[in-house]
Amino acid sequence: METLIQSEMRKVDVELSPEMLSKCVAIAANHDIKPAKLAGIWEAHSMNNNYDSHGLTEANFTSFRGAVLQSVKKSGSNKKKIAVTPASTSASKRSAGAAVVSRPAMTKRTNSVYNSPDGKRAKIGTDSSSQLDQIANGNTNIASPTATVKRERSSGSSVVTPSGVGTTSTRASTGTARPGSSSAIGYDQRKNAGSTVITYNPQNLSPKSKMVNIGNERLCTITQPFSQHLTKTVRHMTDRPRHVHLNNHLQSQVQELIEVLNIPMQLTEEEEHDNHQGQENETVKKDSNNSHQWPPYEHVGVPRQSLQTNVGRICNAAHVGKLNTTTIVLEGTKQGSNGSRIELDVSTLEQKNNASFSLFPGQIVAVSGYNCSGRRMVVERLVEGALPMPKNNEEENVNNNNNNVSIGLQTVKTSKAELTRMQYSQETNCQNGKPITVFAAAGPYTTNRDLTYQPLTDLLEVVMDAKPDVVLLMGPFLDMRQELVKENDGEHLTVEYEDGIKAHVSYEQFFMVKIAMELEGLFEDEPDLKTQFVIVPSLDDAIAEPVYPQPPLEDAIPNGGKIMKFFPDTEDTPYGALGLNKIERAGDRKIPKNPTDRRIHLVSNPSTIQINEVSFGFTSTDTFMHLSTESINHKLPPGTRLIRLAEHAVKQQSYYPIYPPPSGAGKEINLDVTQRDAYTMPVQPDVLVLPSRLTPLATDIVNGDTIAVNPGLLVKGATGGTYAIMEIHPMKKEQMEKASAVENGLLRHNVKDRVRVEVRRI
Repeated sequence: METLIQSEMRKVDVELSPEMLSKCVAIAANHDIKPAKLAGIWEAHSMNNNYDSHGLTEANFTSFRGAVLQSVKKSGSNKKKIAVTPASTSASKRSAGAAVVSRPAMTKRTNSVYNSPDGKRAKIGTDSSSQLDQIANGNTNIASPTATVKRERSSGSSVVTPSGVGTTSTRASTGTARPGSSSAIGYDQRKNAGSTVITYNPQNLSPKSKMVNIGNERLCTITQPFSQHLTKTVRHMTDRPRHVHLNNHLQSQVQELIEVLNIPMQLTEEEEHDNHQGQENETVKKDSNNSHQWPPYEHVGVPRQSLQTNVGRICNAAHVGKLNTTTIVLEGTKQGSNGSRIELDVSTLEQKNNASFSLFPGQIVAVSGYNCSGRRMVVERLVEGALPMPKNNEEENVNNNNNNVSIGLQTVKTSKAELTRMQYSQETNCQNGKPITVFAAAGPYTTNRDLTYQPLTDLLEVVMDAKPDVVLLMGPFLDMRQELVKENDGEHLTVEYEDGIKAHVSYEQFFMVKIAMELEGLFEDEPDLKTQFVIVPSLDDAIAEPVYPQPPLEDAIPNGGKIMKFFPDTEDTPYGALGLNKIERAGDRKIPKNPTDRRIHLVSNPSTIQINEVSFGFTSTDTFMHLSTESINHKLPPGTRLIRLAEHAVKQQSYYPIYPPPSGAGKEINLDVTQRDAYTMPVQPDVLVLPSRLTPLATDIVNGDTIAVNPGLLVKGATGGTYAIMEIHPMKKEQMEKASAVENGLLRHNVKDRVRVEVRRI
């Protein structure tokens, strides 16, 4: 048993001490757990709690044992017949239409309304004062004026109120827990709301004073100077050959990596003989990244008796299951290697004290070692991709709004004059010496119990109070994985009005009511609000294209939807419209002609934008989670696993560098490799936002040139999650002067020295 447990734990990169091994043997014997399952429980537990870099120790064994017991209890309960609990029995006796009043919504916006078919108005997310009095007196058996989603089936009916109470008779009879079951901790019962989870502040900058937010002048301009991201819907499932796009990408990445690392080409027979005898070869150049010499480059699969360098794509030989040290293969290009694959033996790397690596399928790497047979290389050295190499061709420089953006450079640079204007000028859309504030939040925006969108309402309350310059809202907005949406079985969602009249609405109309009208209410209350919203779709959105990369959100029926002749209610909520155009007109405002003056900016997933001079890159897809589940790590320094995952995206120059995409529940992704350019990073972003269900993160990566932020998800199941607040201060004038003298007028943004990041609980 000890040998089996030690062997299985080593497969997940854990070396057990004798004391920990004896404890694992005891817990496995007591609960009849197989070693492979025990290792799997540790892998999942360490991933959720960021323990894997520390290994199994006394400090975390207690929590690990709790995870084991929970897994045993869960597997045991699945084998038993489900019995009706007292809670479910009482629920079955409750009327299906029983109304429960939700917590009061934003009191500032009680005018978010739309018309019912007979002209009556339905308020969204508000409670009348008389109802609030009844709530205070303990009476909850009153009708709610908020929107109610109804679902009907032949076997029973259910009404999902804003609190999620109400159940079908079928569900109650089986004893299955309802989304609104009171046995679990709900959103209203969450603790530490508004508290700070992590802070990144390397220069100890003071928090932005609320006095700075007084006034409604805009301090920044949002631009999208990078044209390769999608701007409209594209056709999928065409006859375009996928393998051609995959090979072209591999060929370009291999060539770029060879140039960046200064890998010398093949030697002549005489030079090869001299090199084999240990003589120094004059053609071998130093690696520009780490000052080590590389052996000569050779195509994948070519046998040599001396050291050689190969560049290619990491693949999993097993095809099924996670990558491990015995299934690592390297695939070469079609032009040079005819697509050959060789095994990579990393045992030599594992024995080196200072060698660490992190590999995943689809990763472009450079390896050097011995491949005497042409089928298997013993790896001596490995580099996990590299940053884009600077290009000196002035014709490739793109000038946008006087910003000198060089496509292919490691970072975006801006002239001293333009930086001074943006950060210190008193002109419109300039900072006037003030910092800019950016909020970042990722969906879902309502709990898995209901469709009230109370977390979104709470977030907008914070926005009204803080008045940030930019709010980055990433989907999903109408989550197809949400229990109540998923169980809709293709039926239309139903909105219930105050007088009991119900109206069927499409996904787009539901988005209009729950998202667009909430944003519209902000600007109705304060027409001069300076905050700009950036809207990013998600693959889980019911209102967006389900293929990655995604174009920006748009009306299902172009130009504002369609008013149906025999449906009067579509006059206010046109069929197929998202209602975002109404936000621009809120507060009697004319729709601006200049796109940079808009309140709402619709961008693709992924996308790269600039807020003044600072470049932001982001995707709503959980790249962190997918990389974490598919990668294999060895000897990573403690606490650096998430940092390494973020660096993978930058070094691979891709917002989604994995290929093929992982399979399994919660990780499905429709990836269109023929649109690879649309999810390639055009530049190294100053700020990289990668929302994930993993631990929130805020740190600098890649030599401090990029700030990586994981704001978390706004909602986690039935309770609240987190969001991020980023404050970017102006660059000091004396620093501009010094940098200008060194960098010939084009300055790095040095965001690390002037940023303050907080991740807070909603």
